[in-house]
Amino acid sequence: MGFGLLLCAYFLVSFMSVAIGDYCFATFIIGAMVAGKAIAGLKDYNSRFNWLYPFAALYGLLAIFFAVKMLDGLLLWKLPLYGPVVEGIAEWVKFAAELGFTVQPVHPDDLDNLTSGKTHGGIVAVCSDRTLPLLSDSMDNIKEDGFYVFLEGIEDPYNFGYTVRSLYAAGADGVILPPRNWMGVAGLVARSSAGTSEKMPMFVADPSEVIPLFKSKGYRAACAEIRDSVDLYEADLSLPLLLVIGGEKRGISRAVLSEADLNVRIGYHGNFRGSLSSAASAAVLAFEVGRQNSQK
Repeated sequence: MGFGLLLCAYFLVSFMSVAIGDYCFATFIIGAMVAGKAIAGLKDYNSRFNWLYPFAALYGLLAIFFAVKMLDGLLLWKLPLYGPVVEGIAEWVKFAAELGFTVQPVHPDDLDNLTSGKTHGGIVAVCSDRTLPLLSDSMDNIKEDGFYVFLEGIEDPYNFGYTVRSLYAAGADGVILPPRNWMGVAGLVARSSAGTSEKMPMFVADPSEVIPLFKSKGYRAACAEIRDSVDLYEADLSLPLLLVIGGEKRGISRAVLSEADLNVRIGYHGNFRGSLSSAASAAVLAFEVGRQNSQK
């Protein structure tokens, strides 16, 4: 009778411990041993109690379950209990610690609460705002034979991120932006650009001074514009080159167009009378710049 009461009491306490936290696995380990001892005693009293042995095994399985769950939270990455393992995260954690950053292991649910989505990949960094330098103060850092892109009029942070992603993949050396607080949506831009916005050199300048500054370095300026344009694949896009891409609503301002050396257009097939998104246009234009210059 005493073993039976002990078993019932521990069964209640151990399951209540689930609400305590991830360390309840230790309770279930003890529970497996206590349950096994209790059932062994009941068996000696009456062999009909053999059917209770699965309950002891259940305690052991629950101990393993909650131990894995706790380990999952401590190590930051997701074991199969939650989802696929994020490869390489251990190396990033070690690298951050070596640089002197404070690394705090947390449960994956806490990471979800810290971010605006569940696409953080298992690691989150708290950083200060990024400050973009003025182009006029950075001309010494502009390459002599480079490829830069001025994005004028792109307002949507997702579209901006997609565009930067395309330009980075195409090998652009940097992006120039009109004055705006882009860092207010830095998280959205970073995700939509797949992190390339943090790698791409960026500068801020008033639209009226961008082309003159680049021309002072020997650059030519090509605008993505239909009027008075040449076909993209017939245009000379040799470096050094500044490519200007406008937003989908307003396009490129007249003041900027008046400073350009040439306008280029993307030829559409069929009766398509619309326009590509800024990100799609940037990809087509930038990769053609790369193709032409890779053959020289």
